[in-house]
Amino acid sequence: MVGPDQLKEVLGNNYSMQVFGIVPLDRDLYRIETDQGFKRLVRVQRKASRIRFSHSVIEALKDQGEEKLPVLTLTKTDEPYFKLENSNWIVLDWVNGRKPDLNKIQDIEQITRDLAKLHKNMNGVLPKGGSKVREKWDHWSKDVLHDLKFFKLFIAKIEKESSYSDFEEMILKNNEMIIQRLQQAKSLAYSKKCQKLIKKERKELGMIYQRINEKDLLFGFDGRIYFINPLWISYDVRVKDLGKWMERLIKKRPSLGKDIDQVVTWYEEERELNLGEKNWLLAFIIYPTKIMKVIERYYLHKKSWPEEGFVRKLRKALKVAEKEMEVYERLLIKFEGKVEL
Repeated sequence: MVGPDQLKEVLGNNYSMQVFGIVPLDRDLYRIETDQGFKRLVRVQRKASRIRFSHSVIEALKDQGEEKLPVLTLTKTDEPYFKLENSNWIVLDWVNGRKPDLNKIQDIEQITRDLAKLHKNMNGVLPKGGSKVREKWDHWSKDVLHDLKFFKLFIAKIEKESSYSDFEEMILKNNEMIIQRLQQAKSLAYSKKCQKLIKKERKELGMIYQRINEKDLLFGFDGRIYFINPLWISYDVRVKDLGKWMERLIKKRPSLGKDIDQVVTWYEEERELNLGEKNWLLAFIIYPTKIMKVIERYYLHKKSWPEEGFVRKLRKALKVAEKEMEVYERLLIKFEGKVEL
């Protein structure tokens, strides 16, 4: 483990700023006091090319007036990172604030609105030299197609067995529901409107923040939401962030239930969704994400985990799937006549 004294010396060697003190906050996270104000020091599991891309995006958005992403401090050699103990480290602007509270509807509304505002600027940025990021605009659609084929093969394999485990019996019992949802997700994802959206996002170089989680957001004391983990920014369909945010709320705030479509209303008051994005969002919500993750883990690692553990995980995933279906049906009503089914 790296100690404060070693970090202070390394920072002094790599940066022009003067470091007065270092306070550990969490694993691989420190607050440092400098002659340029407070900063966040983080050990990150990201490649240098990925860090350079994120830095170029942040700088480009900053030039457009976007201030919800923390700026990376450059080293003496103009790099947005330094290496220590076979890891990459970054120094970012410090933001005073608190973690969002998903029990507060006001926090949920603010995150949604600020996410929509961020998306208005999240396009048109080309990677600078030394940075490279995979293009993911159509990856999720291909994943849905792959998972539908995989699930059918998985069911066929189970049905050939002479006896079933408890986990396999639960899968067979819910087989029809899972197949229907996978097929509906595929139909929506490959609809003309959705495929047109993907082409549009690719042309416009659409990007997403990707890490829609309370620990990756900060409610600033100035009343704005800050997106404090920008190293996961990727080229992708922007509405995916909204889908991941709603997915998070379904899991953490199941009581939100009938009111969750209000999240879409808040988003659209800041950035209107086009027809392709509505198709894409419906596909993302009806796709049984948690169920498929448990099935894949069972298929690949069945011997490394007790059967009861898989059964417990699947039972929880099925409950989440029920909530997802409720949200999907409410969105169908909200988008009535505007989606391809």
